[in-house]
Amino acid sequence: MYSEEDARKWIPVAGVDAIAANLVAELPVRHSDKTKEVCRKVLAGCYLQDIWDMLKELGLELKNIAHGRDGREHPLFPLKEWMVTSKGFMGTEPPKDGRVTDDDNADARLAVQRSMEHLMECGFLARS
Repeated sequence: MYSEEDARKWIPVAGVDAIAANLVAELPVRHSDKTKEVCRKVLAGCYLQDIWDMLKELGLELKNIAHGRDGREHPLFPLKEWMVTSKGFMGTEPPKDGRVTDDDNADARLAVQRSMEHLMECGFLARS
């Protein structure tokens, strides 16, 4: 299920390789100053539409559902409390620094695709 209203929302994504590289880069800093807080933003990512397209390519059948649909029959009903507290948050606005090109985010998209393939292989996501 997806909502076309969210198609151009940005999902920050980092593969395990990017996370590991960030951790290794911070080791000297953390070793020299154990009190220093370290926070890195994940700017790479993809649009929700990209994720839906990948799921379709993997053989999953997706249906468009309007934001207004509610009740126990909605497939995301178990997440209702989280959706209320997050005000329906699904993605963010794309980065304004031009990082939305395929070249800049190829690794992030590949990480998403491989994660989806793994979820299908282990039976968490089933083909339609």
